[in-house]
Formats: sequence, C-alpha cells, structure tokens
Amino acid sequence: MSIDTVALPWAKVSCPFRAALADIAARRSIDDLSQSNDCGSVYSALGQRTHFWRTSRLSPTLPLGGRQPTYVGILLILKLAIPLTLTETFLTNSQHDIIMVFMRSPREQSEAEFLKSYDASRYERPSVTVDMVIFTVLDRPQPNYRKLPEKDLCVLLIKRGGHPFKDRWALPGGFVSPTESPDQAAVRELAEETGVENVYLEQLYTWGDPGRDPRTWVISCSYMALIDASRIKLAAGDDAVDAQWFRVSKKLTQEKNKLTRNGSILKQRYSLCLSSDELLTESQLEKTISTFGKRQTEAEQILVSGELAFDHARMISYAVDRLRNKIEYTDLAFNLMPEYFTLTQLQQVYETILDCELLKANFRRKIENKVVETDQFTEGDGYRPSRLFKMKRNG
Repeated sequence: MSIDTVALPWAKVSCPFRAALADIAARRSIDDLSQSNDCGSVYSALGQRTHFWRTSRLSPTLPLGGRQPTYVGILLILKLAIPLTLTETFLTNSQHDIIMVFMRSPREQSEAEFLKSYDASRYERPSVTVDMVIFTVLDRPQPNYRKLPEKDLCVLLIKRGGHPFKDRWALPGGFVSPTESPDQAAVRELAEETGVENVYLEQLYTWGDPGRDPRTWVISCSYMALIDASRIKLAAGDDAVDAQWFRVSKKLTQEKNKLTRNGSILKQRYSLCLSSDELLTESQLEKTISTFGKRQTEAEQILVSGELAFDHARMISYAVDRLRNKIEYTDLAFNLMPEYFTLTQLQQVYETILDCELLKANFRRKIENKVVETDQFTEGDGYRPSRLFKMKRNG
C-alpha cells in the first residue's frame, strides 16, 4: 500500500472544516471517519497549483498529484516523527502544519479480503427459530363399539416449563443453529418431538413482527407437518413439561364489509378452539382484507390468545387455512392416513379438515383416480367388514 502526503498550513484550513476535523478527531476512529457525512473544504498547495478538495465519505473531487487513488483512510498528525497508526487521529489548533496522509490501495480489494475484514456487528442480527404445526387425525372415543368412530383434526402442543409464557401451551420448535438451515432444524425438531422422520413437511410463513417474542428480536419460520397418528411417539422437549394432542376447530363468528371510495374493507372474526381431555382454550383472531382497485392486502391480529404462548394462535390459524385450501386440489389427506384404509375413513378425514359433510357419491367420484382397491378387508371390528384401499402411486 502506497502513502501520499500533503502539507497544509493550519491557517489555510477554513473554520467550518476545522470544526469538522475536530469532530472527526474526537471520534478517534478511522472507521467512524469512513462512515461520516461531515463535509468541509481545504486549500492545499501542490507545487505551484492550488486545488480545492471536499471530504465526503472519502470521495475526492480531484485526483492527487495527477493520480486517482482509492482512499481507505485519513490520518491527521502534527509531525512526521509521530508514528503513523490506523487507530488514532491527531489534530492541533496551533500554527503547526497539518500532515494529511492518504493511504492508497494499489488494487481492488478481493472478496476474500473483504469478508475477512467485514464487521458483522455493524448490523443488529435477530435470532431465528422454527415452529412446528404438527397435524394428525385421531379417532374420537366411542362407547358403542358397533358404531364407526368419528375423527378429530388434532395439533401437537407442548406446555412450556420456563419463562417466558411459563405453563402456557405452545407449538413445538426451537432455535436454528449456525450450522443448519431452517429446513434442517425443522426436520430435527420434528424427530425430537414425535420420533418420526420422512413425513410430509412444508414451510408455511415467516413471522417477524417486532415484539413477538419478549426475550429479544426473534424471526420464526413456521412449518406444517402431516403425520399418521399410528407412527407417533410423543416426547416433551427439554424446555417443556408436557406434550398433548389438542383437537382443533376454527370457525367464522363475525363478518363486516365496509365500502370505501376506492374499494372495500372486509373484517372477519374467527374463533380458534383447542381442546384436550384436560383443557379447553379459545383464541379470537381478526382478519382485515383491504381492497383498493386491483390491489388487495391482508392483515391479521390476535384479539384473545387464550392459553397459547407467543403468536402461535396466528400460526395454527394460518396452518388450518393452508390445509383446507390445499386438500381441495392435492393429495395431502393421504399423509394423514395409514397405508391401508376404507373409503369411509378417507371421507371422514376430508370432512374433519373441511369441517363440513360431503356427499358420498360425489366424494367417491372425486377420489376414484387417487386410490387403488386391494383384496384386503377390515377385521376385528364390531361392524361389517369393509374393503381396504391404498393411495395410488404415479408411475
């Protein structure tokens, strides 16, 4: 790295620029100078000629000595005998000359050099977590063994053992480590909480509202997993005291549409009920859909959290909507089924997710190209044996 020096009589330095230099010197940091917006002017004598310079982010208006150096730092010192250092800035208010030292980089900085010197602390960084919305379908207890049991859509919740939201119910999840991606963290958390792998898993949404976690700035990636209940082995994590399946029910309770000059504002209120054998908790949410011409925006807020921690009521609500929408045009429901099932059991799963009854004939026409008939029948039930089917595999 070469060094260019320019001798400046202090009397030649303008008063506004003196103040700017004094402010720079007070910072005692070359890095601060490189980020400074301080501007000033100075007249410097280079041979017989006088050049005008403006300092703004170290970008000169004229080349130095006929060359165009790249300025990476400035030192202000009193005498050449003072050692040059990149960590201190010296300034005088006497009549002594100021030596402005410009360090010129001989070449463009490589990416490796840039990364080596990059200061990550310049920007505040959030913590990143994954939260798992794990759905399954469970049979409802039925006292009459001759009657086909009804089914419930259930979500896995854990009871928090520590602050914040101690003793409240939350979705299983955890922090993403620096050595893994959010997808890898989701797979790890799923295996830890349920003991299963190689199940349907998709990323739902990224949640980053300021203040959503009282501990610090936390951004969460939520995932939806669909699991056949017969494969699951529940295990509460290190920060949980219990893990249970909760029946899920989401219903529209109120809807108001207001016309505006350029569109409309639709407000919908929903009730999200979660129940287990020991607890019933209800969360209330409000969704606002604003339409302005061809543009539409959506926003949702939690009115009542119930016994749920953080913003997990929104995550569960979002996952229910995603599941209901995708089940209409995909094969997602089969991820909730065992390998062999009856058509009635499959219809029950669809009805449970959609929260409505389906006509038997219409349903069977819809799924006839998605299933394969087998030569097996149900056994050991208190009702007539039914033929078993399995999902049709393409190819």
